[in-house]
Amino acid sequence: MGLILSITANIAFAYGPTSIALSDRSLWPEKISDAESFDRASLAEILVFTSVFNEKEIMGQDYLGKWLNINSVSMDSVKKWREKTAAILFQNYKIAAASCPKDDFMCSKSVKSFKDLSEVAKGIGSKIPASYKSWYENSRAFHEAYIHEQYRLAALFPETTSEIGKLSEDEINGFEMKDKNFILTFDDGPSELPGTTDKLIEMLNKEKKTAIFFMLGTNLKQRLKTKPKTELSAIYKGMTVASHGMEHKSHSTWPNWKNSLDDTALLLQNTFGESYSPLFRPPYGKRSQELLAYAKSKGIRTMLWNIDSQDWNNKISAAQVSDRVLTLMLLWRHGIILFHDIHDKAVKALPVMFDKIKDSEINWIDYSTRH
Repeated sequence: MGLILSITANIAFAYGPTSIALSDRSLWPEKISDAESFDRASLAEILVFTSVFNEKEIMGQDYLGKWLNINSVSMDSVKKWREKTAAILFQNYKIAAASCPKDDFMCSKSVKSFKDLSEVAKGIGSKIPASYKSWYENSRAFHEAYIHEQYRLAALFPETTSEIGKLSEDEINGFEMKDKNFILTFDDGPSELPGTTDKLIEMLNKEKKTAIFFMLGTNLKQRLKTKPKTELSAIYKGMTVASHGMEHKSHSTWPNWKNSLDDTALLLQNTFGESYSPLFRPPYGKRSQELLAYAKSKGIRTMLWNIDSQDWNNKISAAQVSDRVLTLMLLWRHGIILFHDIHDKAVKALPVMFDKIKDSEINWIDYSTRH
C-alpha cells in the first residue's frame, strides 16, 4: 500500500499516540542492504522529514493544542525538542552525504548548517524522478504522522514524562550513541510458557545478535514457578537482563516505586547473576527527579529509547513493524530500539530487518560486554 495507515492505538502496554506512523519500505526503488545504499536511503528520509518538520515551525500554542488534542502545551519543551532534532538532522545528513556523488539529486556537499539542509529539503518533492513518486508520497505521510507523535510527546513533557526528553544527563536515550550503532531492547517479559520470549531468544542466537531484556518482577516470579532459576538463567546466556519494575505501573505516581526498584533489582541479581545490568526502564517512560536520584544512589541508570517499534499495538502487523523500525533507523541513524518480548511480532519482524540491511555496516551493540 502506498498510503499511510492511521489507526487507533490500544494503550494496554504503553502511553502511545492516537495514530501510528507506518511506512512501506517496498516503495523505495532501491536496496538498502549495503553501506552506500543505506546512506542514500537515509538521505532521502532525512530530507522528507526535514521538509515536513519545517512546515510545522510556526505553529503557535493554540494551534498545537487543537492539532494535538491536548489542553496544555509546553512550548518550552516543544522548542527544546525542535532545537535538538534540528541538530541531529543536520549531523545525520552530513554523515550520510559524505560519500554520495555530486550529481545525486538528494546530495548537497554545500550543507554547512541546518538552514542549508532546510533549503535542500524544501524542494525535494519537485526534484524526485517519477520512479520515486510512490515512495515520496508514502514517506511524506509517514513523517507527517511521526512528527505528530513526537510533537505530542514534547508538548506534554515534562508534566507527562516520556522518552521524548531527558530529566537528567545520567539517563540514556540512544542519541548519545555513535553513527549506525543500535541496541535491541525488549520490555515486559518474560512470557509464560509456551510463550514468545524463548522463541525470540532462539532467533537472536541464530542471528548472532544480543539484546537487553527489561523484565517485570511479577512476570519473572510467575516464570520461576515453572522453571528453576538455573535453567531460566541459561536461556538468557549472552543476553543482558535489567529492570522494568515489579509491576507495569507509572513509577512517577505509584507509592510503591522504591520497593519496586529495590525488589526487582534483587530478584534479577539472584536469578541471573552476571547477566544482570543495573539499568531501569520506567514503564511508559514515566519517572520523576526523585526516582532518578534514588536510582542513582543505588547505582542504577535509566535507559529510555528513541525508536519505538509500536509492536505492542494489535492493529500493526509484523511486516509494518519491520518497515517502521527500518525507516526510523534510516532517519535517526543510531539509537535504542524498543520491542516487547511478550508479543510475537519481533520474532517475525527482526529476521526480515536483519536481512534487508545485512551488509550495511550496522553495529548491533552487545551490552553484556559493558559491565
